[in-house]
Amino acid sequence: MGSVGYKYLGRKASAFRSDHCRHDEAVVVAKRVRSWIWITVLWIPVLPVGFRNRWLCDDCGEPTAATPRTRLGVKIAIAVFLAVAFLGSFAREPERRPMRKDVALEQDDTPLWFLRSVTGAMAIAAAVWSLRHRPIPTRAKLLEGFEPVAFESCPLCGGQIEGTGHMRYCAACSSEECFLPLA
Repeated sequence: MGSVGYKYLGRKASAFRSDHCRHDEAVVVAKRVRSWIWITVLWIPVLPVGFRNRWLCDDCGEPTAATPRTRLGVKIAIAVFLAVAFLGSFAREPERRPMRKDVALEQDDTPLWFLRSVTGAMAIAAAVWSLRHRPIPTRAKLLEGFEPVAFESCPLCGGQIEGTGHMRYCAACSSEECFLPLA
């Protein structure tokens, strides 16, 4: 069985801005990275599909807008699935009959009771996990009171930033300073 997927290759930073990283839960420097998307077979890049621009946190390397936590709907679905598996383990088994009348049939229910106890514990843990869910704040809520950082030098190469207002760029690496849309 082979593994088919996609991979980002050829990362190149082209811009920077101050942003809020959901992974770090802090105001960080984010850089816009242009990467080529490749289809991979057995983890070997085979076919280039296109490119994608993503804003990545300079500290952790993760996309700044991505939600790192599991959503409530997924938690509830896992809890329901495990509860159904637990209840299904108590379904009535078909009656076992010995092949010959003179031989008694031994039943070893240890694996079945192990399955019941494990699925029961997992169902309880998933229910607690769902009940302890903290709401994930929206991006607009995170950006309330957001103060962008004023860059004096380029965070990508350390060069001098030139220009004024919304037309600022690095003279050394030609990357531009972008501003986070707050509306």
